[in-house]
Amino acid sequence: MRASPSSRGMSNWNLQAILRDIGAAWRLFWDPKVPTVLKLLLPVAALVYWLSPIDLLPLNPIDDIAVMILALRLFVQLVSPQERQPDTTPHVRSAQPADEENVIDTTWRVVK
Repeated sequence: MRASPSSRGMSNWNLQAILRDIGAAWRLFWDPKVPTVLKLLLPVAALVYWLSPIDLLPLNPIDDIAVMILALRLFVQLVSPQERQPDTTPHVRSAQPADEENVIDTTWRVVK
């Protein structure tokens, strides 16, 4: 049985899930609906850690990679589900029909 993306939490750590989160994080980072504080909190903090000379494991890039992946996953998880969904608002259609073949002539009246 496969868990849905909203219920999977942070339990899925395979390469496919990490790549999917990279794409989602990139989209969310530029989305104006996502709060700026959240955009600055994890991604920028992870980037500062990555560039800083302070390391948990000196001379080993594994801790830098782990911190970047953890920050990426947390960023995507902390964004609310409404903000994670792409904009799916229906677009207003024009009042003019696309072609004359699909027009049905009728009469109507307003009942009050």
